[in-house]
Parts: sequence; C-alpha cells; structure tokens
Amino acid sequence: MYNEDFEIRNKQKEIMRDWFFSKYENPAEECPYDGREGGYQYIYGGPYDTEDILKNEYSSVFPEGVIDELIDELNYECTEWSAKPTNDWYEDYEYTVKEPYQNFINYIEQINKLADLNVENELKNSFFKMLFVAIVTAMETYLKDTFIIKLFNSNIYINNFLMKNKEINEQKYSLKSINEDFDFINNKIKEYLSGKMWHNLKKVDGLYRNAFNIKFCLNKELLEAIEKRHDIVHRNGTTKDDIEFEVSKEEVLSLKNDVSSFIAKIEDSFEKQITIF
Repeated sequence: MYNEDFEIRNKQKEIMRDWFFSKYENPAEECPYDGREGGYQYIYGGPYDTEDILKNEYSSVFPEGVIDELIDELNYECTEWSAKPTNDWYEDYEYTVKEPYQNFINYIEQINKLADLNVENELKNSFFKMLFVAIVTAMETYLKDTFIIKLFNSNIYINNFLMKNKEINEQKYSLKSINEDFDFINNKIKEYLSGKMWHNLKKVDGLYRNAFNIKFCLNKELLEAIEKRHDIVHRNGTTKDDIEFEVSKEEVLSLKNDVSSFIAKIEDSFEKQITIF
C-alpha cells in the first residue's frame, strides 16, 4: 500500500510539475537583470509565487499535502517565477524569410559600421556590450530562420528529424488526436521548437545534426562568448561573483569574425548537399 501511495503522489506531482514548467520559468532563463533596479526585470510577467500558482490551479484537484511537497521542491530551485515568453510567432510564422544568410550579412555589416563610430569614453563599455549581444542575436536569428525554412520545405528533412530526435519521436499520441488535426505532425514539430533557445549552440547543434546531418564547428571562444552574452543580458554585465567586466571594440570584432566564420561553414555544408527541394 505504501509503494502504491508513493507512486500515486509522484504521478500527481509530475502532472503539476509538467503543467507548471509549461507556463513558468526561472527568471534567470530569459529575464534581464539590473542590480540597480532591484534584480531581475520580469518583462514577461511576474514575479509569481510558487504556492499561489499551484494552489490556485490544483487545490480542488490534488491533496494539499502533495501540493505542499511540490511547492517545497520548486522553492528549493526558485521562489519567484517569471511567465514564459509567448511563442505566438511560431503559430503565425509563414516561413516567408527568403534569405536568412543575406539578412545576417547585412546585419553584421551594420554592426561593423557601428563599431567604427567614435563613442565617448564613459559610454564605450555599454556601447560595445550592446554590439556584442547584437552579434549573438544575429546568429540566433540566422539559426532559427534557416532551420525552419529548410525543415518545412523538405519532407526528407522532416523525416530525418522525426526519426533521429528522440524527444519528439518517442511521444505518444492517440489516433483520434492525429485524425482531428490535418497538419498534426508539423504542428507538433512547431510546438517542440517553440521551447528552444537558439543561442544554446550545443542543443541547436543536435537539431541540425538530426534534420540536416550538419555538425557545428564549435570552438572554445564562441562558447565562451555565449556565456558572456548571458552575463550581459541577465546580470547587467557582471560575472556570477558580481564582478563587472568590460567589452572592447577588439572583442566585438573578434566575435563578429568567429560568428561569421561559423555561419559561413553552415552555409557551405548546405551547398555541398544534394539539392532535394
């Protein structure tokens, strides 16, 4: 009886936990951080209290003790939560971006021109931090747009992705749900992709391998730049030890070169593949 009760309680917590993380996340994931303004800036909504969230949603569904157990577990990770950013762009995205690589090049050229501007000394650090983040954003946009355009314009790529990606391939669906949704497979892929952060290069590398058989050329400098981008966006340009760092023009230009080379190699990999569209 004890084991059965334990399994039931765990299943109830699993249901609540899955629901919780579908709507809320640790603010460190996406919210900007400004120590002078009191910490995380909850631009997507919040801060939300764990107890308020779960008891408002499940107090009439599951036993109070089970809810309290999960509250304690989640509070150990974080006590104030952010709403997840909306992903409506996936639902409305018509994959009409024609030239993600050219768009990337154009954006990088603009950053190049900005880097040559004469900026007052007291503004230089903030200015180059913004350019540093902008380069990573340009890379994210290229990776996202290229992946979506290539994937949804080729049944071969979709089949590759479904066959090799365990997270989505092993999900179970009823025949009824498949029958009711004419575009069931594509919609499930879009839903899966909506939770991805395109600057997480190691995970995005897996997506590209599964769909296109393209392996990223990731170097230490590029991965360290992603960590620095995180500190700029979420810690206002300070390390985990609360030490403020500077970003120079040389670092910006070096990152620009690293990212441009990284993306050029991806483009070259597509060019070498047999045309299948």
